[in-house]
Amino acid sequence: MGNEQGNGAGLDHELDRAREMETELPPGFRASVMRRVRGAATGFSLLTRWRRRSAALRYGYTPASTGGDTVIKKVLIGTVALAAIILGIAYWTGFPPVPGEGTEATVGAAQRYQAKQMSDKDVVLGDAAAQKFLQSEGFDRLMKNEKARAFLKKASKDPELKRALTSPEFLRLMHEQRVADLVANDNLVALMRYPELLDALRKDDFVDAIQSDALLKLLVQRDIHAALLSKDFEAAMKAPGIVQQFVAADLRAEYVALMHALNAELAPALASVDLLNRFHDQALVDAFKNVELRNLLTDASLVRWLNSPDAAELLADGLFVDAVRQAEFLDAFKADGFSALFNSAAFEAAMLNR
Repeated sequence: MGNEQGNGAGLDHELDRAREMETELPPGFRASVMRRVRGAATGFSLLTRWRRRSAALRYGYTPASTGGDTVIKKVLIGTVALAAIILGIAYWTGFPPVPGEGTEATVGAAQRYQAKQMSDKDVVLGDAAAQKFLQSEGFDRLMKNEKARAFLKKASKDPELKRALTSPEFLRLMHEQRVADLVANDNLVALMRYPELLDALRKDDFVDAIQSDALLKLLVQRDIHAALLSKDFEAAMKAPGIVQQFVAADLRAEYVALMHALNAELAPALASVDLLNRFHDQALVDAFKNVELRNLLTDASLVRWLNSPDAAELLADGLFVDAVRQAEFLDAFKADGFSALFNSAAFEAAMLNR
């Protein structure tokens, strides 16, 4: 080290003397000196090269770029970049801990990370009831029920399903336990394929009559089929030729029950061979036999809803049929804040955070 410093000081001294003398140098002298300087510099340390470069700049000399200079620059740049990375990691992770602060740095880093995680309590709604339901155990159970959650996720993105699910009539009906249980019943789901039968099912004599194979065979006769499809179906069905066929088949009681139940929707529906064949389906037969179902069909509001597009929209959806059989799903409708929460933008965000 001492030898390198002595060589550097001697070179500086010679350069000072050359500047003071300002004599004409022999041809080739400058090039020869520079070759010797470069040769000697290869044995110098990085620190010595840096000191020599600084001295040259002080005397107004701008040295040409060399491989050694490039190495020095790369080392310096790499060192600075590495230091920046280390400082960044230390800041965000809190490691190593700052002397004198104990565990505060580590705790601070953990708090910064946790601040990015959103929970249900972070979602603030304007509706107090919705906010209360969002933070309730009922909502937690609802989100953990895969079938209920699957339908709600779909409905939250489907305007028609969302409107049907939050209609005032449906929400009112779902607050009644017996109606909610009925909606979840397979019999009603089967019946909803044939909404024209809803009114007729409230009549016991029609329910008994329609299960007669003899009656079903008679309804497919060409003239009776045409009478059911006619605009004035009542008058057409009372024609002597039509009545005589029922009498001949010993179906007088069934004929009376049929005429008592017929309306503008049921008459043309009974002319459908497909529907007549469906009367042998076990699910539909079970619906006919469900006394509770037939009793509830005396509720005008329920019948009105079952005949609405909203009911058809929901009961035709397989995910809804699965969801409505879940106790957590039915319980959610009894919560005052469910409708407001479901209609808010926070609902989907809350589902994603679970």
